[in-house]
Amino acid sequence: MIEKHIAHLLHYHDCVIVPGLGGFVANYKSAMIHPEQNLFVPPLKEIGFNRSLLHQDGLLANHVAIEQSVSYAEASDILAAFVNDVRSRIAAGETVPMGEVGSLRGDAIGNILYAPNENASFLPDALGLSTFRFEPLDYKHVAKIEQKMHVHASCKIAPHVTGQR
Repeated sequence: MIEKHIAHLLHYHDCVIVPGLGGFVANYKSAMIHPEQNLFVPPLKEIGFNRSLLHQDGLLANHVAIEQSVSYAEASDILAAFVNDVRSRIAAGETVPMGEVGSLRGDAIGNILYAPNENASFLPDALGLSTFRFEPLDYKHVAKIEQKMHVHASCKIAPHVTGQR
């Protein structure tokens, strides 16, 4: 359940700290066009994980308290239990899914490694936009069409004058 709270907060905040575990950090990435692949990628928030962000900033605990109708102290206890569970699962060699956010796992020396969910978009301004392929323009063909249009536009017919005898 905590994973859903983290994902919800990442839509509106650039950093969500899970006290005792680390912080999920969002970085804005502009829309891109990959001309060699004929691919358009909309703007997005890339999510990273910083295991050094461990302090309680109150954002997640407050959100949990409000959403689950519990006190701030109870929400902090819920978060602590969640962190203990995630850390023990990682220590046991599991990859822990974090819902829409991605997943966490451990490396050989006990560091927490993060794998983002590549299909998730946390940028509300890009809601509904998706990556798509496009057909490139054939500029030689466009130039020929423009040239023909220019020729036809320059051929003017003199207006017919009536009433003269």
